[in-house]
Amino acid sequence: MGRILCIDYGTKRHGLALSDGLRMTARGIETFERPRTRVEEFGHIADLVKEHEVDLVVMGLPLNMDGTPGTHHPEVLKYAEALTAFREQTRAQLGAETALVEESADVQGPLSNYRRVARFEKFEGPIEAVFAFDADGKVSGFFVRPVVKEAASDFLEYQTKADLRLPFSGEWFVVWGGRTVAQNQHAATKDQRFAYDILIMKDGRSHTGDGTRNEDYHCFGQPLVAPAAGVVVTAVGDLADNAPGKFDRLHPAGNHVVLDLGHGEYALLAHFRQGTLNVAPGDTVEAGALLAECGNSGNSSEPHLHMHLQDGPTPFKAAGLPAQFQGYLADGQPVARGEPVKAQRVAPAPAAAETKSR
Repeated sequence: MGRILCIDYGTKRHGLALSDGLRMTARGIETFERPRTRVEEFGHIADLVKEHEVDLVVMGLPLNMDGTPGTHHPEVLKYAEALTAFREQTRAQLGAETALVEESADVQGPLSNYRRVARFEKFEGPIEAVFAFDADGKVSGFFVRPVVKEAASDFLEYQTKADLRLPFSGEWFVVWGGRTVAQNQHAATKDQRFAYDILIMKDGRSHTGDGTRNEDYHCFGQPLVAPAAGVVVTAVGDLADNAPGKFDRLHPAGNHVVLDLGHGEYALLAHFRQGTLNVAPGDTVEAGALLAECGNSGNSSEPHLHMHLQDGPTPFKAAGLPAQFQGYLADGQPVARGEPVKAQRVAPAPAAAETKSR
């Protein structure tokens, strides 16, 4: 007989309790702040179900003293329905877990990840589930997918021809960067094989407060500059910024710029803040010229900069190229030429930090 997981629903946080093996008594196990997205929240609950061998999840239904539905009664019913649908969808797609292949915990500075690879009844290959936690232990990301490998590339030995500088001032944090899938989720795709996602972290957090507003995020509104001299091929700046936790999947790059750096190299910088674009197609820019402000437009869950090099002008329809930056600091140490990797804190060397207006 499996255990019972009890959920005390709250609009800002949930209380969780777990029964003993005989379902005679229960004890509180945690109170957790509700994540920004339901997928993250349900992922955490699914993890607890697996960890504690739960086969029944129950929720308290808020009633008034006279037995009539309480204020949050409709919310709890909708939440229970959604949680049930999430469970049934996962079960229908994958079936029950049949074997654990591997699991690991990875701590990178203030962030940590739990990765579990397992086999399921209804899927031929192994499935990877990854939970990301911030410095407060809060689930900040979650995904489930078939195990993927690094995309094949003809450019593994490629040396960047443009003189690249980091496209910002001050110290930023590399969320995704590197050549392996473990370091960089983009590495599984040919077009973004060597891409970067970068934001600002302070005291182990990317934002102040509860992170429900873009203005809470340290990098939101920060100036972003041209990483090298070039010609503007594409410039988009009128798309709305997403609320944190939401996505605009119809416009993956959101507000963005594509620069022709010469030598068959094109730079894509994406997710700019609406209304801050400082260049237009056909403009010639110098390295360090202001492009726009960091934002949260496009296929983006929170404010950050996405950047990668490619061998053609059309976003996501060209092969990715390695981007080797020059003259920067990584974790406080000078780097003459290199490729930033996950969890590094990077900043331009002082001589490269000046921002030039259009």
